[in-house]
Amino acid sequence: MLLNSFWGRFGMNTNKTQYKVISDPLEWFDMVSDDQYVINNADFSHPNYVQVFYSTNEDMHAGIHGQYDPQLGDYFGDFTDEVKKKGANYITEFISAGPKNYAYKMDNGKTSCTVKGFTLNHISSLVVNFDSIRENVLNDREKKLQVEQLKFTRDKKNWFIKTDIVSKMYGFVYDKRVLLDSFYTLPNGY
Repeated sequence: MLLNSFWGRFGMNTNKTQYKVISDPLEWFDMVSDDQYVINNADFSHPNYVQVFYSTNEDMHAGIHGQYDPQLGDYFGDFTDEVKKKGANYITEFISAGPKNYAYKMDNGKTSCTVKGFTLNHISSLVVNFDSIRENVLNDREKKLQVEQLKFTRDKKNWFIKTDIVSKMYGFVYDKRVLLDSFYTLPNGY
């Protein structure tokens, strides 16, 4: 029994998340560039520099002209400039209704929308778009939008694939923290 308990201590997870407060930008850039660190969250309180993390593969980055910009690339894991690909220079307005649920307007007037769980084709984009997400977040968070989606189903018995039209409900999804009217958030329980 002592042997089992003793070896159990060696099997414990020792790589817990550690916290560090950084005030020097060079130290921050060194940490971000170093592959030994996996950054889970970052909080920038400076009014001219904001970095928003919503998922492991998407990163909205806004910075001050002349300051550090992440290196861009074309390979898996590299940062890409999605705004330039769409013929624009910068984002003029950004709105998010929850994780992996955002839309933005660019300086050329075009908009882009990403919503987890929805295929945004022409028909569904008429219902869920930049304007509807903005309206939902700013004015009516309880409102649900009905979106028709194409669903492929398989009939295992007859080896047949058929398509159906299903109705999904889209709405404001932000239940991880308490959202204040000023759009600041507090942990649940406050």
